[in-house]
Amino acid sequence: MSMNSYEKPGRGLKPATHRHASPSMGYPPNPPLQRRGFVILSLVIIGATAVNGAAGRSMLQRDFDVTTFGARADGTHDNSPAIERALAAAEAAGGGRVVLPPAAQPYLITDSIRIQASRIHLHGEGATVLLKDGAATGRTSDEDMLHIVRIQGTPERPIEHVTLTGLAIDANYWGQMDNPSIWQKAAAQAGIIRGIKVNHARHVRVRDVTIDRPFVGMTFGLGSHHCEAENVKVTRFHHDGFGVTPEFVGGGASHIIYRNCVAADSPNGSRGGLPGNRIKGWEVEEGAQHVQLIDCVVRDTSANGFYIRPHGAPHPFRTGHIQLTRCRVENAGLNAFAVFGYKHEQPVSHVRLVDCVARHGTLAVYLNPDHVSVSGGPFGQVTVGFYRDYDDPHHLVDGPRKDLFSALPVRSADLEDVEVDGDVRINTRTGHDGVVEYRPRISLSRLKVAGDVHVVGPPENKPRVEIDDSSVAGSIHHVTTHQYFQPLHDAMNIPAMRESAVGYTDRAPMIDGDGRDACWAAAPRMDIVNQYERARGRRGGHTFLHVCFDAEALYVLMECLESDMDKLVTTTTDRDADLWFDDNVELFLHRSDDPKTYFRQWMVSVAGAVYDGDETDAERWNSAIRATVKKYDDRYVAEIALPWKDLGGPPRRGEKLKANFIRNRATNDTRWIWSWRYDGEGAFKDISRMGTLTVK
Repeated sequence: MSMNSYEKPGRGLKPATHRHASPSMGYPPNPPLQRRGFVILSLVIIGATAVNGAAGRSMLQRDFDVTTFGARADGTHDNSPAIERALAAAEAAGGGRVVLPPAAQPYLITDSIRIQASRIHLHGEGATVLLKDGAATGRTSDEDMLHIVRIQGTPERPIEHVTLTGLAIDANYWGQMDNPSIWQKAAAQAGIIRGIKVNHARHVRVRDVTIDRPFVGMTFGLGSHHCEAENVKVTRFHHDGFGVTPEFVGGGASHIIYRNCVAADSPNGSRGGLPGNRIKGWEVEEGAQHVQLIDCVVRDTSANGFYIRPHGAPHPFRTGHIQLTRCRVENAGLNAFAVFGYKHEQPVSHVRLVDCVARHGTLAVYLNPDHVSVSGGPFGQVTVGFYRDYDDPHHLVDGPRKDLFSALPVRSADLEDVEVDGDVRINTRTGHDGVVEYRPRISLSRLKVAGDVHVVGPPENKPRVEIDDSSVAGSIHHVTTHQYFQPLHDAMNIPAMRESAVGYTDRAPMIDGDGRDACWAAAPRMDIVNQYERARGRRGGHTFLHVCFDAEALYVLMECLESDMDKLVTTTTDRDADLWFDDNVELFLHRSDDPKTYFRQWMVSVAGAVYDGDETDAERWNSAIRATVKKYDDRYVAEIALPWKDLGGPPRRGEKLKANFIRNRATNDTRWIWSWRYDGEGAFKDISRMGTLTVK
């Protein structure tokens, strides 16, 4: 489980050279004004201290060096008790600066650094705190969950005027668990470790801090008000970089500024990063209000960019008054900027993007947000009232989220002086948020579009879109919703389930990846042509399948054509590891005598790694599978033998085996499926949706 050979992260970022963003957003004063309020309040406090004499001044200016309380920066000594004693001393003194002196080795910790009193300044320029391997394991409840720096008051007694500066944080999340690839499993073992978590605190300032290897880098949570983070960099995060997340309470976190902060250097495990899949750089959600992000960047990561959303909840709350100024997404996920609401009870409104940049990403505004304004900045493509991908299952009227289809259109959006390198897609269909009907109002002014503009909806709603003084290199298409989505519906029609015969061979194949045995020439060559992730499919994933058997085993040959052999992905070679993110082939099998929902599952990666499991025991079920994968110039071949002794005994003539064969192509994140076609649902374990192999 140990993964934490110490790696000293980079130091802070250069200060921003831009002036503060304009607060003119059409609602009450923005954080810069509140920041001036903080300065006035601070002056009042300092003045009061001066009146009280030298003793008062020394109280607020006093340093508490953690080494005098027993801390040692040697990478092995547990410094949590010493840091706790230093913080307690500062609290008893009515405030002060707790200092971690510079050191070449980290201050090892086993617990959260808890700041639970007002007027505490934690300073660590030149110092690093490192979470010990396994320290967070099993700590998954909200009360016990470990966050490296936890700034927390209570609803009844929020703390104030807390500062954190200069510290380097190594959260060592991957050193806390055995199975870190899938975030839900990781969180079940070690919780959701944040580098910095703020709750029930006001006037918190975090500056010149780096956070490496967290689950989430930094979050202003419930009860955070008038807080600011500046020059904070989060790297190699598991899930998200930064957030404002007040737990579904309208205004539960407000007047927050992130200035010149960066989420970076965190590719997915399948792209050479630490195990797992990154999600997003920023989320402003769950009732956050009056939030500004200024000169913030998401770069060099598989994570998407900036999300502004409600995140859903069973009760009403409003998220809004959010401004992003000069924020950028560079070499990151394609969902660069996403602004979306949900239904009537969780609206998102008054969101402004100013001079934001995502040259290769998408700006997507959808699910009935109101008063969205975008000015300046290039984007790869823009969707208004649609998800980023045309093939997204949410676009299916009768799909898995058909309850959201009617809420896709925006209420109002204004885009001006925007450059778009690709297409612009606009949904003018009359929307319904679950309670009331609404008609979108969309204004496009001085846009420069290199692709096409698709205006989708009924003709009577066409006047709801104003396109003024804009240039479109392609064409402007006015189509109905039915016409626009017809190709999607044509592609998602489910064909008859695949059927084939599996024949007997008197000469078993050599399981060597060669694929030239006589039995394979005699067996039918079947195409795997159906596409799961994208209804209209993608090129490059053509795969062929052969199946035969004898008294000992069922034999499978899968021939995977590949135009990018040099990009095949391998992240692990361990037995029963998470192979879902590697290039691999996957098999499901159900015998006629099995319980109704029972299945067996195997995966064989391009590196020859094997996963086997079943419905009952998952990966704890093991088989005597034999598999070899061999690479060629334009394909790889997987030969597999599945002994009948693991499958309930030899087959009967005429027996119908339910099966599916899947090729997972990590080179472009697609899945090619033998038995059924895309419909937006991942029903791989559904026996009724598997194909049939009849034993000859």
